[in-house]
Amino acid sequence: MVKIIPPHGYSVYRLEVARRHLYAGAGVLAVLLAGVLGWLGWDLRHLHAAAEVQRRQLVAVDRQARALDRTLLHIQRQNAEIRRIMGLAPAHTPSARVVMPPHQLSYRGGSETVQLRLAALERLAGSVGADQRTLRVQALRTAAERAVQAQARARALAAIPSIMPVDGPIVSGFGYRTYPDREFHAGLDIAAGYGAPVEAAADGYVAAAGWDGGYGIKVDIDHGNGYHSWYAHLERTLVHAGQAVKRGETIGLVGATGFATGPHLHYQLMLDGRAVDPTPFLHGTPQDVIASSK
Repeated sequence: MVKIIPPHGYSVYRLEVARRHLYAGAGVLAVLLAGVLGWLGWDLRHLHAAAEVQRRQLVAVDRQARALDRTLLHIQRQNAEIRRIMGLAPAHTPSARVVMPPHQLSYRGGSETVQLRLAALERLAGSVGADQRTLRVQALRTAAERAVQAQARARALAAIPSIMPVDGPIVSGFGYRTYPDREFHAGLDIAAGYGAPVEAAADGYVAAAGWDGGYGIKVDIDHGNGYHSWYAHLERTLVHAGQAVKRGETIGLVGATGFATGPHLHYQLMLDGRAVDPTPFLHGTPQDVIASSK
């Protein structure tokens, strides 16, 4: 029984509660309490499981970030080696190293650390990408320059006399001789029959084509590099002054015009206005000349 006694002057109330009612209320309260505790336990387990999943995800992301970091650093080293080979200054790239052991990713701040690593990797990737684009442009420019240089060198070599201008044996060499006169012979006499084709020894332009005193009918080719080649005692010419010719192109026919004892080609090579021995140039450009043309 429960009595409720109000202040003076009010009626007294009496409440009677049976024992079985108390037991029933206590039972209901126990059930409610058990339910609340069970819900809290389930929620805590769920939060723990979610935290573990998040930790594993952070570890996986961190592992991938480390692998990407190694890949980017490898690309950096390759770019640096390319720069060294090309003679370029080293490139400055930011670091992506935000060091944190994987087991620490389960603690507070692990997510922030992974985000910092990813942000650093993003900066590094952007820098490496920019460096690669720069190297690509530089490589294309260098390749173009080398192609131009190679073409220029090919043109330079093509303009150096380097073939036998006519088929036949050499009957009189470069230097002093006693026949048919005692004199310095400034070229080569190559025996060949009347009308045999005479070929240009290198690319160039015809400086002159026609009669030249004791040389008879002669073609003078200017190769544009200090070299001139002369083809004398021709029967006739097949080119004219100012004409561009290529190595191996027929420029005239063998004859015996001028001071000649028989059909042959007088082949003379001039370098900067001075006669040089054509012999080393008959079967290819001499190595010392190739070296000087690089």
